[in-house]
Amino acid sequence: MIALTIAELASIVGGELAGITEDDARSSVVDGPVVTDSRESVPGSLYVARVGEHADGHDFVPAAARLGAVAALVTRPALADGAVRREHRGRCAGTPRPDHPDR
Repeated sequence: MIALTIAELASIVGGELAGITEDDARSSVVDGPVVTDSRESVPGSLYVARVGEHADGHDFVPAAARLGAVAALVTRPALADGAVRREHRGRCAGTPRPDHPDR
């Protein structure tokens, strides 16, 4: 993954910060893998909380944080610091906004 601050990530996906200050979001860097299984979280990773057929990834945001995930991409409030919340709009949670300039 290209290293991004949590603030940059929020801007790219059109999300809002949750559980983290703007200053901390500008200094916290996601430089690890993007994971959708909280058990695969490692220091620096981004955990994407997906709602599946049998489980809701939002329930595992704290576990991902304990394993080192720097941030979580969520569609509803989650119990962890460093979340980027983006309303589900029918597109993939990681799809950049059409109006966001290329990095």
